[in-house]
Amino acid sequence: MTSSIETFNRALSRIGIDQFMADPLESSKEGDLYRTWFDVCVERLLTDFPWNFATRITALAELATDLTPGWQKKYAYPVDCLMVRQIVDASGARSAITGYYGAWGYGWDDYCGWVRRQVPFEIMNDRESDTKVSKVIVCDMPEAYCLHVVSVTDLNLFDPLALSALEWLIASEIAAPFHGMPTGINTAQAAGQQYRAALNAAHVRSANESGSDYRPESPALSCR
Repeated sequence: MTSSIETFNRALSRIGIDQFMADPLESSKEGDLYRTWFDVCVERLLTDFPWNFATRITALAELATDLTPGWQKKYAYPVDCLMVRQIVDASGARSAITGYYGAWGYGWDDYCGWVRRQVPFEIMNDRESDTKVSKVIVCDMPEAYCLHVVSVTDLNLFDPLALSALEWLIASEIAAPFHGMPTGINTAQAAGQQYRAALNAAHVRSANESGSDYRPESPALSCR
């Protein structure tokens, strides 16, 4: 079982701090920085890379309110969504998943060598009344699905590379308060480099754990 306190203490150890936190509510420098940075770093980690444990495809609920000029459809923003990655239809959901896991950091079209048009979309605020504003997704896709990041708070669902990356990310944010200037800045930069290295390692592993989808046959061959 992995707890948030254990994860934060490992982040402390990565920057040379051996005075660990025992209680998330404790009145200490460690406790103050835990409450300031832990949840923020978890959310950033989840949105910085398409982790499979934090990815979901949801059928969007179409809204009957007035359409946004220039767009044909308006959908409710999923309640558990941290970040929308892609809008697809039912048939495109499969290639959207393999595209993100197989080609993180690149366009799926560039990775496979064939053209698949991305669905344009925008995230907007929609005023329902004088006192209520809600987030919506506008696009031109009927019966749309949303490939998105969900909030995951149970660290036992994180894979080891994600936990390691989280520890380095936290370390990069708390190094300066502990070590002061200029040592803290240098330590923070080093921890940030380790965080990016952990994401690159996750990219390689994700590519090895997923198979590219079938490439469509050339139209010239299909006509034969």
